[in-house]
Amino acid sequence: MSESLSLCALESLTHMVKMHMLQGYKCVWVDIPDELITIVDPMALPTDWRAIPAPKSSKKIGDKWFDSQRTPVLRVPSTVIPVEYNFVLNPSHTEFERLTIGEVQDFEFDERLLLY
Repeated sequence: MSESLSLCALESLTHMVKMHMLQGYKCVWVDIPDELITIVDPMALPTDWRAIPAPKSSKKIGDKWFDSQRTPVLRVPSTVIPVEYNFVLNPSHTEFERLTIGEVQDFEFDERLLLY
């Protein structure tokens, strides 16, 4: 998940190369109480956190959060736009039900995004 629909679209585009891959997408809004979010401090990230492929050190941050069961949501900086944020959800967390999940809606990418 991302903090905005546009960031979510950019994150998705980083993994696509053909227009047919941009079909059939959905979006959903989620309201998350602040106290249910663990925030990763960008200054605490390893120096290679934006490397491709993602380094094991970044995965360890998520693993540690998941194993702690502290919160159902982890906020991390986007590697695409580091001053914006993505959210990792743990639906098996006991407090996950406190998130308000909206209706699923169709999402269409603009074809111009992949014109070369």
